[in-house]
Amino acid sequence: IDIETFGTKPWSVIRSIGAVSFDPRDPQDTYPHEFYVNVDRVSSEAAGMVVEKSVEEWWTRQSQEAQHAFDGKQETIEDTLDMLSRWYRSTGATTIWAHGSAFDFPILDTAYSFVMNSKPPWHYRRVRDTRSAYHVLGFDYDSMKREGVYHNALADCKHQTSALKSA
Repeated sequence: IDIETFGTKPWSVIRSIGAVSFDPRDPQDTYPHEFYVNVDRVSSEAAGMVVEKSVEEWWTRQSQEAQHAFDGKQETIEDTLDMLSRWYRSTGATTIWAHGSAFDFPILDTAYSFVMNSKPPWHYRRVRDTRSAYHVLGFDYDSMKREGVYHNALADCKHQTSALKSA
């Protein structure tokens, strides 16, 4: 799973959520289930989530491709979290991964708490961190050829899981 946000704090407004299902032991696995939703900013702010001006300004300095990833249909944060929960359950996943343990999961945990008055659909013991896996396996993530647009949540997911399967 990967998220793009308007901040770095657990209560930050979420811009988009991307996720893919994959089997880390199968290098040929081609993401049978994908999830990508752009989130309506107003609904997130109404739920009590906040925008950090410095991060909002940071977005203006990113590539046009990254900025245009948020064009098009946007869902409310409530609908997005509901869709993510249903998607996650439909995959039959036993674990959930993010690129680091201190960003995506704390923000998602807070969003579920603020918006849904609940916990995420995954159990906290099933949370995994790709950066730790790369470190333990001695894999140089930064040297891996990048495909897809940086800061597009779905493209970031695919790159991270591809690296995990290569490690």
